[in-house]
Amino acid sequence: MSLDVAAIEAAAKQMAQQAAIAIERATTLGQRAQARQLVRAAAWLARSGGRPRGSERHSPRVIQEIIRAVLTAHPSRAFRTKDLCNILYPGLPTRAHIARTNYEARAVAAANPDWTCELSADRREVVFFNRASERSMEIAAEMLAPKQKRPRMRRPPRPRRSFQKAA
Repeated sequence: MSLDVAAIEAAAKQMAQQAAIAIERATTLGQRAQARQLVRAAAWLARSGGRPRGSERHSPRVIQEIIRAVLTAHPSRAFRTKDLCNILYPGLPTRAHIARTNYEARAVAAANPDWTCELSADRREVVFFNRASERSMEIAAEMLAPKQKRPRMRRPPRPRRSFQKAA
């Protein structure tokens, strides 16, 4: 049993290293999306080693360890709370998962002097980024910038009927 867990942990570490390299080399959005998928797969593989299947409960200490590992593995990236939540809880995270992830990620960022977090311009999401990395700050600036609102599609006015009396 311990040999299987060790093999799974080794595979997860190797996959996480490959994901880090893929993210650093990614130039297009599609490549970045594939790299993020690889990060999620590595995190899932690392988590699935010793726990029963279907278990989605993590203690605060475990959540902080996973977030700390993700932040140290990718110092030149910026993460939304949603990104960290997708790593911790693959699939559809609940509101409780998002709130817990946000709380624990803020604690990890507060303990690390290089990492910080800010609210986006629309105040809907929290972005975690590394102040020591220029690349991370650039990505965070993109995430924090106000998004353009969609133009409101209005119906053109109806032509008015004129009720003229026939003479």
